[in-house]
Amino acid sequence: MRIQETSSSTPRRTPIHGHPIILRDLHKHSSSLLTQEETSHLLRSLTQRDVAILQALHDYRYLNTLQIQQLFFHGIRSAQMRLQFLSDHGLTYRWSMIDPPGLTRRPSMLLLTPRGGRLLAEFRGHSPWSYIRRAKDARDHCWHLTHDLEANGFFIDLALASRMQVDQGLLLWIGEESSRSSRRTWAKEHRRPIATPDGEGLYLSCDRTIAFDLEWDRGTESIGRLRSKLRTYVRFYEDTKGADREHVLFVLHRTSREELFHRLARELFLTGRHCCRFWTTTVERIDQVGPLGALWAPVGGPDAGEDDEELIEPKPVDLNRLRRRRLTDLPARETSERTIADCIGRGNWWERRPGGGEVA
Repeated sequence: MRIQETSSSTPRRTPIHGHPIILRDLHKHSSSLLTQEETSHLLRSLTQRDVAILQALHDYRYLNTLQIQQLFFHGIRSAQMRLQFLSDHGLTYRWSMIDPPGLTRRPSMLLLTPRGGRLLAEFRGHSPWSYIRRAKDARDHCWHLTHDLEANGFFIDLALASRMQVDQGLLLWIGEESSRSSRRTWAKEHRRPIATPDGEGLYLSCDRTIAFDLEWDRGTESIGRLRSKLRTYVRFYEDTKGADREHVLFVLHRTSREELFHRLARELFLTGRHCCRFWTTTVERIDQVGPLGALWAPVGGPDAGEDDEELIEPKPVDLNRLRRRRLTDLPARETSERTIADCIGRGNWWERRPGGGEVA
């Protein structure tokens, strides 16, 4: 078998290959109850970094060994040894991934076990049932695993690229599950549809934060589904305070898909509504210029160089004429008390962020 990995020093995207075959291995102790003696022993044995890894798997469901290494370790060997410790104690699943045809091995996929969820809840002083339920759900319903790994990879690559910058970094990364839960409560209170991105982020740049939702599209959703998703975001953010500084970033599978998205969006913007701002790019473009490059094409409205009130009918979109912007060029929202040293991916960042990447 050949192990193919991308250097963690590259500022570009770390690819997740095709449709890998997952060799599921359910550890015999992964669902067993922890005795008080075992709990005490493990709590004494775990390092702060170990707890942060378990927290990351709880928050983001699926990460591979390379992604864990990029977030928490300087080298792959030290990462493998510590991840083996967590797996041997039944705290994480470690499933091999291979690409057909042949046996091209990819970095193994990691996810939290119910046993690991129970221990994490014990460490946090929380009720274990929500932790156990999320771990079981991730284990039993991993139909969109490649999509989730790629979406999570965007945030990790963003954190890696920002290491080269002295005045910016990824301050907050909220996973899909936590985002859905908090937005469901808000939407019910305000009687709005629920916009559920593949992740939320706050990017810190020159003491200002840029808030964004990520939508990672692999080209499998229908046109109707894309149109419905756009309408949901419009209604979710419409007429809310500061909505014009909330950015929804769509990463499309290919250029033709991006052009289609812009045509769909133009139909919605004929109403002249003002809410959040939509931006698009493609996976290929991220590969070319990196996550901090000039990626983001504005969708509709004044940012696209036209006045909404003057639009009469949708016109063909020439993406080559749209000025693409960097993430740091997008309108910022507010200041933050956190510093660059607190950002995700910085040296020993988990020591300053014991609650994990979802805690600001």
